[in-house]
Amino acid sequence: MNLFPKIALICVDDDPSILHVLHFQLQKMIDTNAVLCEFFESPEEALSTMASITEQNIDIIYILSDYQMPKMTGEEFLRVAKRRYPKVTCVMLSGQADETAVEKLKSEGLLDIFIAKPWSEEKLFDTVRNVLKESELNPSYLLLKQKSM
Repeated sequence: MNLFPKIALICVDDDPSILHVLHFQLQKMIDTNAVLCEFFESPEEALSTMASITEQNIDIIYILSDYQMPKMTGEEFLRVAKRRYPKVTCVMLSGQADETAVEKLKSEGLLDIFIAKPWSEEKLFDTVRNVLKESELNPSYLLLKQKSM
């Protein structure tokens, strides 16, 4: 069995405490030997690292982004990310997103799911599980841990 991840989930939020909670929750849901989970406070850093990840033949299948961030908004980040990785599922997790902007992103095919802060762990779990199940990759790489919530 290959012990190296073949797929990646990317989380971007300028609030380190949000990233910490996401890391904690995702660790309970995902076998991190099979799925690479990366966390970034900066969309620019995320985009740079995403390029390196794909160079290692790891497919980015899921991006979870905040809306309101300094320097680059979640909307701008998702526009760039979706242009580079058109098959990626984009999820916005925000308590300050502009409803009109969210609907515009959805109508343009740039945003798949919106989750309002504060979010429920169950909603996050369902979203991640559905993305992993719908992945075109071999299911043996999608080792979602048993639900222990």
